[in-house]
Amino acid sequence: MPPSNTLTSAFLALTLTTASAAPAWKEVYAPLTVRTLHLTVDPADWTRVINDQPVEGDTVSQERADAWFNEDGDAPILVEIRRKGATDPVLTNGAHTKVSLKIDINALVPGQLWHDLRKLSLEIGSASGPLT
Repeated sequence: MPPSNTLTSAFLALTLTTASAAPAWKEVYAPLTVRTLHLTVDPADWTRVINDQPVEGDTVSQERADAWFNEDGDAPILVEIRRKGATDPVLTNGAHTKVSLKIDINALVPGQLWHDLRKLSLEIGSASGPLT
């Protein structure tokens, strides 16, 4: 019996060590976790970005803006934002407009990471989403 207990203890220790060593970016995509993310953008820059009509595959000519980005409890970091692509719809309902965004975490601050990520895409879903 003692050899079995030792093996079980060793397996448990290995499992706990492996679980705690998961890359930080994986927690961003945890399907049962709701995250509150904040973007602070100059209103004129925001208008310019959301009204951009990007050409699919052409990221060079897209409108970009500096923004402060953070999750609840984190200090804001300087990032660059742009519309995600020409195939993403713009959803508008009254005063609310939603667009898919690409957040470039290290464009303005080389080497900067957020939860081990250099880029982040925020999707609005489909045209039949909550704003329609």
